[in-house]
Amino acid sequence: MKQNVIFDFDGTLARTTPYHRSAWEAVIKALGIKKDLNALLPFEPNLKERFDSYRRIKIGFLNNHDIKSKISAYFDETQDELLAKKIVDLKESLTITAIFQEDSSNTLRNLGVNLLGCLNTLKSNGARIGVISSTREPIICSFLYKCGILETFDFIIGEESLTNRKGKLFDKPNLYAKKVLKRLNQTMDYYIGDNTTIDKEFAKVCKAKFIYANHESDFMGVLNNLK
Repeated sequence: MKQNVIFDFDGTLARTTPYHRSAWEAVIKALGIKKDLNALLPFEPNLKERFDSYRRIKIGFLNNHDIKSKISAYFDETQDELLAKKIVDLKESLTITAIFQEDSSNTLRNLGVNLLGCLNTLKSNGARIGVISSTREPIICSFLYKCGILETFDFIIGEESLTNRKGKLFDKPNLYAKKVLKRLNQTMDYYIGDNTTIDKEFAKVCKAKFIYANHESDFMGVLNNLK
C-alpha cells in the first residue's frame, strides 16, 4: 500500500461545522451586530462550503448600511473587498480559537469514525498521507494537532497553497492542486472526499481514484477500497 492517499478535510476527516458556526457567532458579537447568523448567512443547499463565501459575506454583512457602518468603524476600512477579507480573517482566527477552547474529548468525537486506526494502518503499510482542502492550513493543522495526529500527515495543502501569487484561489476541482503536488514531489493515487460531484471530479482531473467517505463513515471499512 505504498501509495499517496489524500483526504478532503471539512466533512470528511472532521465534522467542522460547529467550529465555523461558533466563530461566526463570535464575529457577530465582536462587530456589535444585532442580527441572527441565519439571517446574515442564510442556508444555501448547493454550497460546498456553507460559511466561507465572499459573495455571501458581501450580501449578508455589507449590503445593509447600518451593519456595514459598524463593520467599517471596527476595521477602519470602507472598501467592500477589503472589508470582506477582514471579516473572513477574523472568522478564521476565531475558528482556531474555538478548536483550542473545546475539551479534547469533544474534539476527538468530531474526528472521522475509526480514522486513527485507518491512518495507523496506512502508515504501517508505507503509504504517504496528505490533505487537500480549500480550508485554511492553520485551521486544518490546529484541528489535527488538537487530535494528536498532525505528524501522521506527510503534507497539508490548504487555501494558502491553492492561491497563486496574484491572490486567486484555485479551488477543487481545478487542476492547480496537482501542480502544487508536483512542487512537493508528491502524487495522488486516491482522493477520499464527501462530495460526489466536486471531489469526484477533482480526483478524475488528477488521474486518481475517488473514494467516498464522510466523517460518519467507518474509515477502517474505507481501507477495503484501497488496492
